[in-house]
Amino acid sequence: MGWVDLYRGILFCDLLRDSTKFRYFPLPPPLSPNNSLTSSPRPHRDIALVQGRIKFIETRLHVRPGSIINGTFISQGWTAATWTAPHANPWKHGWRQDCKITASDISVDDSKMNFELLPKLFDDQGTPQPTLERLHVGHPTLSLHSDDIVCFMAKVDQWDDDAWVLAVDMKNKRLKDVAEFGAERTLGIGYAYMSSNISDYLRKAPGNY
Repeated sequence: MGWVDLYRGILFCDLLRDSTKFRYFPLPPPLSPNNSLTSSPRPHRDIALVQGRIKFIETRLHVRPGSIINGTFISQGWTAATWTAPHANPWKHGWRQDCKITASDISVDDSKMNFELLPKLFDDQGTPQPTLERLHVGHPTLSLHSDDIVCFMAKVDQWDDDAWVLAVDMKNKRLKDVAEFGAERTLGIGYAYMSSNISDYLRKAPGNY
């Protein structure tokens, strides 16, 4: 059994042993060592057991200097990185960084027309801006079905009621799909959805397609 603290690490307990012992496994070093988390880590981090390995992701949003006004800001890109460790005795092997990308690295899969759901963004002079870099992005959620896909929550401004989910292939640095949803009940880039394996147990009735 493991207890996860997204600030620091995982506390493991082997319940099958006669003598119960706890082992602590710290998380990887933060993407920005000089900026420690002071609020909830969930908008920036996620951890899950994916295909027999412990997987961890962290995101960091880059704020344009001098743009913070009335609790909001202008984004000038973001960074995301994933690490994995074996589920058995992970403290013996440690974390391995699998992928690290920035918003400007991501290409768009031309076969996925849902990219058109994203807004067109312009600066004060009406010049088009790179959409993926200007969006406020966070709430990374690891896919439990694919080792490389991560979903991110995105808004034009963190306090907007309209939001999108971006499915990103971290390994190939590609935007795979986009879905739009109402986020009226979500405060900022906060907890709005979660991964689930329930679809693995759903079966279609005969004759239904």
